[in-house]
Amino acid sequence: MRCFPATALDKLGFAEIRARLQASCYTQEARDLYADLVPGTDADAIRHRLGLTWELMDLLQKGISIPLQQLPHMDPLVRQLESGGTYLTEQELHRLRQFLRAAAVLAEFLQKTPDKPQLAALLRLYPIDLGLPAAIDQVLGPDGRMRDDASPELRNLRRELVRVGVQLREHLSRMLQQAKRQGHVPPDAEVTLRNDRLVLPIPSHLQGQYPGFVQDVSASGQTVFLEPAASLQLNNQLRELQVRMHNEVLRILQQVSDALRKDLPAIRAMRDLTIRFDGLHAAARLGRAMDATPRWQLLPPRKPLKLLQARHPVLSLQKGADKVIPFRMELGDRQRILVISGPNAGGKSVLLTACGLLQVMAQCGLPLPVEPDSQLPLCTRLFVYIGDDQNLQQDLSTYTSHLTHMRQALEALMPDSLLLIDEFGTGTDPALGGPLAEALLESFVTTQAKGVINTHYSNLKERASHTEGLCNGAMSFDLGTLSPTYRFVQGQPGSSYAFEIAARVGLPQPVLQRAAELAGQGRADSDRLLAQLRQQQQEQQQLRQEMAGRLAALEAREQAVMAQQQQLKQQVKTELELARKQAAAIVREANKRIEATIREIKEAQAEREATLRLRKELQESFILEPTPKEQRRKRVQYAPLQDHPLSTGAQVQIADTGNVGLLLEVGTADSLVALGELRTRVANDRLVVVAAQAPGSAVRHHVPQELRTRTVPTTLDVRGMRVEQALPILDKFLDDLQLSSYSQAEILHGKGTGALRNAIRQHIAKLYPAATCTDAPEQQGGSGITLVNLFPAS
Repeated sequence: MRCFPATALDKLGFAEIRARLQASCYTQEARDLYADLVPGTDADAIRHRLGLTWELMDLLQKGISIPLQQLPHMDPLVRQLESGGTYLTEQELHRLRQFLRAAAVLAEFLQKTPDKPQLAALLRLYPIDLGLPAAIDQVLGPDGRMRDDASPELRNLRRELVRVGVQLREHLSRMLQQAKRQGHVPPDAEVTLRNDRLVLPIPSHLQGQYPGFVQDVSASGQTVFLEPAASLQLNNQLRELQVRMHNEVLRILQQVSDALRKDLPAIRAMRDLTIRFDGLHAAARLGRAMDATPRWQLLPPRKPLKLLQARHPVLSLQKGADKVIPFRMELGDRQRILVISGPNAGGKSVLLTACGLLQVMAQCGLPLPVEPDSQLPLCTRLFVYIGDDQNLQQDLSTYTSHLTHMRQALEALMPDSLLLIDEFGTGTDPALGGPLAEALLESFVTTQAKGVINTHYSNLKERASHTEGLCNGAMSFDLGTLSPTYRFVQGQPGSSYAFEIAARVGLPQPVLQRAAELAGQGRADSDRLLAQLRQQQQEQQQLRQEMAGRLAALEAREQAVMAQQQQLKQQVKTELELARKQAAAIVREANKRIEATIREIKEAQAEREATLRLRKELQESFILEPTPKEQRRKRVQYAPLQDHPLSTGAQVQIADTGNVGLLLEVGTADSLVALGELRTRVANDRLVVVAAQAPGSAVRHHVPQELRTRTVPTTLDVRGMRVEQALPILDKFLDDLQLSSYSQAEILHGKGTGALRNAIRQHIAKLYPAATCTDAPEQQGGSGITLVNLFPAS
């Protein structure tokens, strides 16, 4: 992405994002990469980086520990290995080993994250040799010093060096003790080392009494550090061993360095993997700090821009995501350039910089504080004009600089560009600056570029309201407190609230009145009406939020009721299953008893007296299944009224099944019968009108026991419902009423236009032709309540 001017990214606050990323890195190489981070245009590379970052964010969200730590700078070590004939020192080998160990741990971590396929795939890009740290372990100890057993020669040399050193110290210690006894040296004098040789501290005036070689002199000149002639051979021997040991160490270091040089591709891979993962981890930590959400879409150029619940990234980091007010913005073909207006300090500049910064971060492959359904198209050019670019050396005023930037933008803008201008057109006479800004705005539209422009000019707001490719936006303002709310509303212009703010700060009323006169009454009225419109919209928005809250509460209550109904259904199902099991057990026991009885009958050779006795005993133990003849007798519990014709509302019996129900509708060939909750059509020749068999007994309805014992309400309230909502509820209410042997009820529907009342009564008449529907008495509600009787007395 090309940015104009060169300071565009800094003006948007991208330096703060870079600094946050660098502070989260564990390697200097990753920090160096972020220092030079700029937005790119390779969509595939950006999406790949985003996928890796989102997977890491998910690991952080789950609290999984990421194996990273502060690591040494690797580039100098790799460059040294790349140069032939050189070797790494013990300290450098130790730092290299630390880095390789960290890379090996990271590789093992990635191998254990198969549910993060993009992270696991990094190992295919960077082939890792887990054995490299072990090669260094063979010559270096945990403290980074050369091991004694790095080679047999080194082990022997170190042993001999220790032996000669002990012998030399003992010899010099005896000489020093003798000098102390003679009072030649202070009691606290010690054998010391000068020029890698062990020496004695002797006063200068006594130097002649001790033959030897002076290796050093104290700063005062009062003491010489003398190597006694008697210890010369041991000192020479010790020095020779030291030189041989040093050469052996160099040989080993050269050997190890040459071996590592052959593994340079693997070392580079481990370095690159660690540095890349470190950078991704820093980006994931940045996303978590901003409370960013993954899965927003990066679209091809010229596609619509959609920012949902977006927040300013820098403010989210500084204040916390929950303290930043989100905004929604959409830019497409018909609304490419957004003209934002509103009061000073109302948040226009913050919104503009947020849009630009989100675009830049998106093309850097960084997480964004937006909702997942947000969309950002790729941009190849970014134009930013924010603040005062006055340049004294080039003799450019603020307005001249502004116009220079506008000319550059017009020359370079393309359809896949993003234009951001703060305080468009200011800096000169409004009477002239306004028309010039309007002409520039028209030219910007023809470039097909997207953009966000802040302004106070009324003519620009008016132009945006009726020009295709432009749209208005406003920063809302609380007229009650005369303070900004920092909320953005797209689709309408904003007011500067100049007069309201002036009155709030205490300007005299005559001054305000005169200002209104000079501005023109129409202009003042326009601003006032715009402010009132915005206030009404805020109130409506608040009301919508309240209604949404109530709706959510009602939905939650409905879910609770449905859950309770489901629980009751499950309970009934469980009880029925238990009853079936009990019945099956009874049947099994009965079958056993019957088989035993049959055996006894056979053994008694079917004597009549024995058969009757056994049958009586069987009846006393169980209720025997009645014979078909007995079934027919039991089924006919109602005496048919042969001379009674079929009529709606009558109790009828299905002759071949014995079931009794309510006749709802009489047809020429068949009729509609209600059997409990079931409604079915039955041929007329199968139906007979019935009455109770015993004199004075009531006609029995075919009603399940659990419904007969349930308490059913006789009042239904459907006030405020639409007809299509009320009728299904009415059907359920009437079914429950009928099944519970109730015929009278009240339906509360309200008066209104009468449409709901008429629909309810027509629906009842269709289902129950014999039913009556009347208004309630006036003192009980009048026409707002329907009194219904499903089965009035004939």
